Amino acid sequence: MLSAATRPTCAPSFIERRGPFATPSALKSTELLHDETTTAWARWFSTQGLSAKLNVSLQFADFNLLIGSVLAGQGVGLCPTALIQDELSRGILVTLFDQPSDKDKSYWLMARDTLSHEAMILRDWIIKMSMD
Repeated sequence: MLSAATRPTCAPSFIERRGPFATPSALKSTELLHDETTTAWARWFSTQGLSAKLNVSLQFADFNLLIGSVLAGQGVGLCPTALIQDELSRGILVTLFDQPSDKDKSYWLMARDTLSHEAMILRDWIIKMSMD
């Protein structure tokens, strides 16, 4: 099991251009990048005691597209930090606030008896990430 807790995340270049973001309410006036819906951001703002009237900037149908946009410095994405540990440790992404939302959600690994080489690599990575 791997935590799906999400935190506001962006590239350092975005902070240089549009920051600083000293408080969670400062995010309301910047480019918020969304996955399929805006509900994840609404939940995060709610954990901060803020209303959820949001500035909908870009909306993506896939996490890979969202994270690509975050990496390119196009805005702040609400990202599952367990999936971007490498980018965070290398400093190419930063989380803006420690308080997560979606703490009750997780990623689960289910596998067949036989796996392709690629699937084994993914399985081993997920297991390693869940142990860290």
